[in-house]
Amino acid sequence: MKLGAIVAGATGGIGKAVATNLSKKYKYILLLGRDEYKLTSLVEDLSERFPDNKYFDATADITYLKDVEYVVSDFAKICDRVDLMVNAAGILFTGTSDITYDKLIKLIEVNFIGVYNLTQSVLPQMKKNNKGKIIHILSMSATRSMPGVGGYSASKSAAASYLDSLIKDTIDTNINITSVNPGYVATEMTHNSTKLKQEEMLTPENVASVVDFIVNVPSHVVIKEINLQCRTQIAKIFGGPYFQ
Repeated sequence: MKLGAIVAGATGGIGKAVATNLSKKYKYILLLGRDEYKLTSLVEDLSERFPDNKYFDATADITYLKDVEYVVSDFAKICDRVDLMVNAAGILFTGTSDITYDKLIKLIEVNFIGVYNLTQSVLPQMKKNNKGKIIHILSMSATRSMPGVGGYSASKSAAASYLDSLIKDTIDTNINITSVNPGYVATEMTHNSTKLKQEEMLTPENVASVVDFIVNVPSHVVIKEINLQCRTQIAKIFGGPYFQ
């Protein structure tokens, strides 16, 4: 059977690492991103490294449901079944009381509505087949609010609440839905956004390895969420007792 996997936010650091790992398991992969040049470069790189695979790319705007449904529907006609959807797309604006309305709306559109749209684009087919996995890479801010990023935290926690409810709605199926909540990851998005140095953060490959684990566990194992942080972040930002 030709099983397909979808990676949203594929051109970012985490998305690229996820797409690389999934290339060892899936032969049909749809890559979604905002930058057409980066998408093309990624497809060329992966095609060279995994010549037996077939890659498809699209610059669909995840904040528009019809756009996402269109490209996913086309991809579903090529493979026999969409088995997996991993969402690594997201944006970050700082600010709580001082965040602008426009930035807050954009955070909600990408970090929450985008999660809904991507989920809805694959869920009907997964329900029909009674099988599939949906993984959204959110943030530790989804479970713990932080000063100075109230808008960002709100958008991520909204997504987490939605997915938590969806897990309960689909518990009688073989569909698995998981949130991955990393702390600071050394990507372009977190550059100069914290006092941590990039080498003190998680790497995109760290997050991708967690996704790999979720992908490979059997469907009867329900993983609601996985939280991960680097040791330095806990020590420097939370003073050590974060998990106590």
